[in-house]
Amino acid sequence: MASTIVLAVFIGSAATFNAGIAGNGAFRQASFPNSEQGIEQLGKWIEKSGVREFDQFCVSGPPMDPTPAARFWATRKVPVFMVDFSQVRHYMKVHNLGTPSAAVVARTCLSLLPKKK
Repeated sequence: MASTIVLAVFIGSAATFNAGIAGNGAFRQASFPNSEQGIEQLGKWIEKSGVREFDQFCVSGPPMDPTPAARFWATRKVPVFMVDFSQVRHYMKVHNLGTPSAAVVARTCLSLLPKKK
């Protein structure tokens, strides 16, 4: 069975967001300022990761006014799976997880996607 490679973003506040790459049983994540500079830093971080293609982009966070990161993901020309924050909270409750993060968004997203054959 092929592994799904996910870029997950959790926009937790107007000040920061964190992003993570899930795939092949591994997960790595980093935090960035929720600004244009943070989006640039994210791009450089992804380049350094060595991952060239993602099967899925997943974004979530509590409702808030549009932030640079939220606007960035809303304008992508690739399919972005917007995971409703209530689904993230439900996943956290079912799996007894305490704090939302990109890792939780990735796990929630993967649980909602159709299984690869």
